[in-house]
Amino acid sequence: SMQLQAGEEIGSAGGFLGAAAGFDFWLADYRTDPITHANPARWGDISFHIACPIDYFTAEIKNDLFDIVRNRRTIEPICGTIEQDVIGRAQGVWFLAGTRTQSGNPEDLNLALAHDNFNPLKGVFSVGTSITGLDSNTYFFDPTDSGYVNRDFADVAPGNIYCYDSLTKKFDNQFSPFRIILEMTSDTKIVIEKQDESTCGDGPWSFGSDSVRFER
Repeated sequence: SMQLQAGEEIGSAGGFLGAAAGFDFWLADYRTDPITHANPARWGDISFHIACPIDYFTAEIKNDLFDIVRNRRTIEPICGTIEQDVIGRAQGVWFLAGTRTQSGNPEDLNLALAHDNFNPLKGVFSVGTSITGLDSNTYFFDPTDSGYVNRDFADVAPGNIYCYDSLTKKFDNQFSPFRIILEMTSDTKIVIEKQDESTCGDGPWSFGSDSVRFER
């Protein structure tokens, strides 16, 4: 809602003892084609037009900023992927069953089954507070393209239970002593559970009393 001129200073960050070490900024461009969400009704208007802010800088500044980002990510697009929903597959954002609010209200209840933003070759469970016995954190694995163990989320469709093991937390290379199983019960619903077994074995797997349902 503020009209600004090119080159105008609009704010500052950090600069004093105890200040945050990072600076988050983002951009929405309503001139862009809308992003495709699996369930558009879950998202506010601004969510359809999120874009990479670095792409909007002049070439010299853009290159300087991408040099900073490249310290963490080397696979294109360097700025990351805005939306990862795959309709009819497990990949993407999921909402705790029975909640009717939009994505951020409250975000902690929700779940993302995605690829890591820094290393998109890694699959990641981005977990909030809704999965019984599982701390709010990110849990990484190496996706496979066949079978039912550690299968890439983009391949997971209704009809089978899938199992995930050899999970690591962010900044921790130790394998977690549990496994996660999940099943898409329809194109818009999944059930997921953390189980106190360190490996998947050969299956089959079944859900117990701690399973939690999510929907789109």
